Amino acid sequence: MYAQPVVLDSFESLDQWKVITPDGVAASIHSADGIEGHALRLDFEFQTGSGFCVIRRELAMPLAPNYCLTFALRADAPVNNLEFKLVDPSGDNVWWVNRRAFEFPREWQTVVNRARTSTSRGTVGRRASRRDRGHRVRGCGCHRRQGLDLP
Repeated sequence: MYAQPVVLDSFESLDQWKVITPDGVAASIHSADGIEGHALRLDFEFQTGSGFCVIRRELAMPLAPNYCLTFALRADAPVNNLEFKLVDPSGDNVWWVNRRAFEFPREWQTVVNRARTSTSRGTVGRRASRRDRGHRVRGCGCHRRQGLDLP
């Protein structure tokens, strides 16, 4: 038996989302049209070469041992890494999926993040009981202005 899907964010408001960048990277988030309803649009520019850009939102939610988190995206961006991270309440434990050399689709595509394909780092093992503190989506390394949409 499968759990019923739950929408974690309808992107009606972007107030709880944060953009994190190092020096030399400019980024901003905006509301956009999604597949159905609203989407979050991330505009980013790596001004001094490579770097990273993170969008982050804190969510207090229990995660089952076999969780599956999905989102759709489309982008005008070159091939690059796409990371999806979950952080526990202590901030010490991170579960993530790193898609190296990800080909960003021009049309909406669903990205699936499953517990069994994630890697963990921190003081607890993957099988420990988890409660998510936030999730992050991270992109690395472009040189020109790009856009990423999440519905």
